[in-house]
Amino acid sequence: MNYINSYDEGERQANLEQSFRILFQLHQYVLPALYIFLIIISFLTGEIQLLAFLLVGAIHVYINVMQLPMVKRYFK
Repeated sequence: MNYINSYDEGERQANLEQSFRILFQLHQYVLPALYIFLIIISFLTGEIQLLAFLLVGAIHVYINVMQLPMVKRYFK
C-alpha cells in the first residue's frame, strides 16, 4: 500500500471512488446475476452446480471479510 502515498489527493480520491463503484456493482449486479445464471443452468441441466455455487459464494464471503477492517475503522 505504499504506492498510494505517491498519489496526490485528487488521484487518491478518484481511485477510491472507482474502487467503491466496482465493488458496489460487483455486490449489486454481478454476483446476484451469477447466482441467477447458476440457478437457470442447474434447472436446465437437472444437476446442481455445487462447485460453481461454492466458488461464487466464496468470492462473496471474501469480499465481505476484506471490508471488515474498513468498517471497523469507520465506526471507531
